[in-house]
Amino acid sequence: MSGSLTFRDGSWVISDLPGHVSLRFKQVFTGIASGTVPPFTLRDTPDRARDLDWFMSRYPLRMSPETAARLRASVADYQEGQDRVARLLSGDHVPPDAVGIRAPERADPHQVRAAALLRETGRLLLLDDVGLGK
Repeated sequence: MSGSLTFRDGSWVISDLPGHVSLRFKQVFTGIASGTVPPFTLRDTPDRARDLDWFMSRYPLRMSPETAARLRASVADYQEGQDRVARLLSGDHVPPDAVGIRAPERADPHQVRAAALLRETGRLLLLDDVGLGK
């Protein structure tokens, strides 16, 4: 094992990493300053849990059964979110009408899809050809 992982107060705490693993950890999790030493604390988000899970495939970490269950649940949340976004982006999925469009105006299908994607992810970079309407 390359160190330990615990879940405390809504954050992942990574400790007891050997030097070479600590260096790699800071390369993967770029928000950690290069001069810091373990323990490292990362706020829990589904994407961060997925990154931790990936990191642990190369550098296994000790953890309690409760921490392992929390990690699995967060990784599952990440995957469910990715699946929802993939469905929205597929040409087959037609989301319900966009909220906030007042009659008699009507949103085009690409506008409805963009609004649904924004609601799902909380962020969106939107580009279009001139004249299509964002």
